[in-house]
Amino acid sequence: MRAARGWPGLLRSAGLEQVTSRSVLLDLPAPLTEGVREVVLAELAARVGRAQAYLAQEDRIAWNSVLDRTSPVWLGNRDDLALLTARTIHMGTRREEHG
Repeated sequence: MRAARGWPGLLRSAGLEQVTSRSVLLDLPAPLTEGVREVVLAELAARVGRAQAYLAQEDRIAWNSVLDRTSPVWLGNRDDLALLTARTIHMGTRREEHG
């Protein structure tokens, strides 16, 4: 979920203290294992699906072709797919109440 104030601000407004953020880089070179390749292609398909309304017809056709398992140009047939991604984790602590 994308928030207008950003996650650190939301965590602070929820009462958390010592809010910090850390980014983690994941770099998996080609060739990907079958399991990782399936996850990468599923995530790519989901992103393309969300963008469908904004794509030109020719771009929709091209994306649908490379994401179609029955297509000769399916990305899953390639041995040069790699994964490079970053994730940001936001953390905070909750003050213990005594009494």
